[in-house]
Amino acid sequence: MSSQFDHVCPDRVNLSLHRLMWYPYTKRQTPFAQVKLEPYYDHPEFKTFLRGLLPRNHNMAYVWREFKQSIFENWMPDKTHLIGASAGYDSRLIMKAIQELYREHGKDWLGDTYFVECAGEAEGFTAIARKLGFQHNMIIWIPDFTFEYFENLHERFNGLCAYPMNQWYDFYGQWDHEDIQYISGYGGNVADIINPNSPYKEADVRRMGCKARLMYYFKHNYFYQISAFREPKYSFHPFWSWRFIRAVSGTNHKHKRNSVLMSEMFVPECQHVKRPEILGEVTQNGHRTVKQSVINNLHEWYRSTDVGKRYDVKPTRTIEYNKWWLLLCIANYVKANNISI
Repeated sequence: MSSQFDHVCPDRVNLSLHRLMWYPYTKRQTPFAQVKLEPYYDHPEFKTFLRGLLPRNHNMAYVWREFKQSIFENWMPDKTHLIGASAGYDSRLIMKAIQELYREHGKDWLGDTYFVECAGEAEGFTAIARKLGFQHNMIIWIPDFTFEYFENLHERFNGLCAYPMNQWYDFYGQWDHEDIQYISGYGGNVADIINPNSPYKEADVRRMGCKARLMYYFKHNYFYQISAFREPKYSFHPFWSWRFIRAVSGTNHKHKRNSVLMSEMFVPECQHVKRPEILGEVTQNGHRTVKQSVINNLHEWYRSTDVGKRYDVKPTRTIEYNKWWLLLCIANYVKANNISI
């Protein structure tokens, strides 16, 4: 047993693919029959925490204070702070929280802090950063999706992933991980699962009990969104903090997504900034689209591999969770590690 995929993967494996491996990755399968993910462990302290998550009708002001406090308590003042950002609601909430904490605790507390956008939402991100006074703390980084970018695709992940990019690895890998603290907005939208009154799309989630909803929340995030991605050593995800979960679990969402409601209430000055749809404007503008010539070369290389000879798959140019990117990642991993299948 290990937290590192490389440590447990044998030299010979049997491929075993299931459609749930594309997305979301909420099961314990991996593409290798010999490698399993451990089930979520119910620690006694976690059970105690669950018993305290009874609806308490917390107001949103309380949720906001707890969200800010979670950032303040986990802030490492001796590190350079790199905050993953976009034009989305989660990003503007984190940016606003840091703005308020900066005003409360001063320049020395903020230190070297940068908001980094690399997902094709630069226009909206820039508008938000300027509105909140962080125009000098912006970094916009655009990945170049060449053949070489995907040549060692597996190195971006702790395991095998159906998504071909990892902005943590791509950008933050250029920094000494001992010097930086990375903060993300991951988990903000999925936090809606916790509250049975929220308009979460999956009706079966709303029928779950408190514990079942939390288990779904952790599986959806940890088993796939986080555990499969290599990230900097000192990383913090405030939407997964116990303070935020405890506060938001007993809150009336008023039939809105949690991040939307919080943004309306606490970042009203940015309401005019449109949140772009990833598979809409962002993809259409080419930010998450790979050139056809690159895809053709990748497909040709894939078909020459042991995995490609077993699994025929139609490639896609779009950067999104799907079978093509998973199989390309598997082919990369198998070839690089001399694994027999």
